[in-house]
Amino acid sequence: MQRGFQRLAKLTLEEVLPHLAAAKTTGQRHEFHGQSVSVASTRLRCFAAKGTRCVTCGLEGSFFALEKAPGQIPYHLNLYALNAAGEEVLMTRDHIHPQSKGGTESLSNAQTMCQPCNLGKADAVESPPCSSCVV
Repeated sequence: MQRGFQRLAKLTLEEVLPHLAAAKTTGQRHEFHGQSVSVASTRLRCFAAKGTRCVTCGLEGSFFALEKAPGQIPYHLNLYALNAAGEEVLMTRDHIHPQSKGGTESLSNAQTMCQPCNLGKADAVESPPCSSCVV
């Protein structure tokens, strides 16, 4: 679990991905465990369209968590993988062409990447696999 997040539930990929794939417009919501959750962000649509595997190290997202930060009102979905040590690793949406170099927020400029690989990439176009999550 990400530090500081309050987790309400763990959801399977099968419970979540169809709702993300069907979402077409920003602001679209779906109810999970009694909570209305936005399902149309570029981050979530990236997981539905491009897959749940890190493009750098191959770590595969295995579940979604319904979470919120302390003091935050709405819950949101985070995708997690489990590394070789069984630790949760947050999966992120990466900008293929970094925004700092003129990249856009579009789905065509998005790819799935685990947080360690994404942090290692920074604003580069490519990054080597992270040592903490190589499968």
